[in-house]
Amino acid sequence: MYARESILMQKNIGFLPAFLAGSVLLLSSGSSVAQNRPRGKAILSEMPRQEINGRYYTSGFPDDIPIGREIFQAFARIGTSVVDSYSSVFSIRDSTQAIFRLASSREASKYKKLTLSFGIADSDRAATSGTVTRLSIYKDGKFHGYRDIGLGDKNLWVIDVTNTRSLALEASCTRTVEVVFARQQGCAGIYFFEEILEQ
Repeated sequence: MYARESILMQKNIGFLPAFLAGSVLLLSSGSSVAQNRPRGKAILSEMPRQEINGRYYTSGFPDDIPIGREIFQAFARIGTSVVDSYSSVFSIRDSTQAIFRLASSREASKYKKLTLSFGIADSDRAATSGTVTRLSIYKDGKFHGYRDIGLGDKNLWVIDVTNTRSLALEASCTRTVEVVFARQQGCAGIYFFEEILEQ
């Protein structure tokens, strides 16, 4: 049984605890222990989704990932199919998208807030070469905002998803490096340590 660990950051300030004691979210919705999940909470990766130019990977997780000389437990990664010391997302024109359905077109979304904690692995060779990856969010197809992520950055993003039926995460490169084995420019994939929906 794995608890969702948080890496919550206020920019240039430090970390804050994400949940009160006992507010534990479990990874597998099929697990019997998942029935003990706090009411009104869900996990984004459990929502129906479509993926474009890459994947929102949950297979093989949770996994310990080094970020900023600390270890955090990751539950998902967005990027291409490459999973090695590069774990890359390729150029802006090949940005990776994961689009999640929070509610059908015939119902109102019951979720009000999404909390994402994310970063790039210290071991990613593209990141150590100075690349920057951009995570953009779209709500019902409309651009909401973005965060640029470099080596060692630990990010918290709380998003109001009230009345949002679909939510898209898009990973793209704003600063790239030559990825030798792929023979093209690339940047680092993004790991997620928290992806909590709340009603």
